Amino acid sequence: MKVRGLIKRLNDLQNIRNYIAENNPQTADRFVIDLYDSVTKQLGQFPRLGRIIPERGDPDFREIIRGSYRVMYRVKRNFVEVQSVIHSKRLSRCYEDSSSIQTFHTLSSTRILLVITIAFRIEKTNAV
Repeated sequence: MKVRGLIKRLNDLQNIRNYIAENNPQTADRFVIDLYDSVTKQLGQFPRLGRIIPERGDPDFREIIRGSYRVMYRVKRNFVEVQSVIHSKRLSRCYEDSSSIQTFHTLSSTRILLVITIAFRIEKTNAV
């Protein structure tokens, strides 16, 4: 099954990376890449793996917990759509913005996009 992610989820992942980098810059990028890779692979194979999001109560809205983070997603007929990646102490704000959906056909292209995005933001921050 395909996994789709909202473009805004890259911002969620970047925020997680920046937060982790405050205390442990050497592992921040690796954590985010591993989080993204593992969740994308699992959801592609087992879309109903996660539990139903308690705040939603809808069996199509589910979440996987990775460390201190909630990866919330919606199961649709032919794909899984990542809705949000937030710290586990926050309540969900799952929403849908169909105008910014991007389909990721392979894990490798997604991973490359994520790495490029992280590298660009790090370079931009260091240039200021």
